[in-house]
Amino acid sequence: DTALDAVVVMSTDGTVIGWNSIAEQSFGWTADEALGRRLSELIIPESYREAHERGLAHYLATGEGPVLDRHIEVSGLHRDGNEFPVELSITASEQFGDRLFVGFLRDISERKAEAERQQRVLLESEHRVKNMLTIVAAIAQQTARVSTDIEGFSEAFAGRLDSLARAHELLVGQVWQDVAL
Repeated sequence: DTALDAVVVMSTDGTVIGWNSIAEQSFGWTADEALGRRLSELIIPESYREAHERGLAHYLATGEGPVLDRHIEVSGLHRDGNEFPVELSITASEQFGDRLFVGFLRDISERKAEAERQQRVLLESEHRVKNMLTIVAAIAQQTARVSTDIEGFSEAFAGRLDSLARAHELLVGQVWQDVAL
């Protein structure tokens, strides 16, 4: 109950035998509602249920479980039917007499949303940098076309780049609103 993550304990028959308060908050089921029910029907999205049941049967038959003792990211299912990303770690234990599975689950919706925001910012930044480099290349070509020597080119090119930089500063300073020419 003092854990910062949802703690869900499952017996070998697939039913919930432990459910902490964070699990209640995360999945929308009270402990009384969750205890004794099949875990796969409570928090595992329908598209993963068959794999979960096969994995449990495989572990019970062989003692091998590919998702045990490591962190994985999967989807969890809230009582209202909404899926959300969770980080999951599962351990098998016989510490309390019978074999059971302890799952630690953490809602990572915010972390995923932040990563997506960062990715969008990076893609937008990449797009803007490519556009700016295309403009600089065009300025260089136009300047070279009308320049008679390297000194003239250098002076004109530097002036045009300076103008471009000042125009950019004006636009950024106005948060991309209209700027008088």
